[in-house]
Amino acid sequence: MLIHINGINSNDMVNGEGVSVSLFMQGCPHHCPGCFNPETWDFEGGYEVEEQEVLDTIINSMTAN
Repeated sequence: MLIHINGINSNDMVNGEGVSVSLFMQGCPHHCPGCFNPETWDFEGGYEVEEQEVLDTIINSMTAN
């Protein structure tokens, strides 16, 4: 299954406690004032990727030394 994402940050120390992996989805109708990621609002932005590729990337990032 294809999903639409904006990006994946491995070894992310900004978006949570400690070191983590952050997945940013693409497309948001809310457009909240002060939004941290307004570049994710556009439903046509980002890119499509296979669901399994996203899962593999997250798992590999979490288990990397």
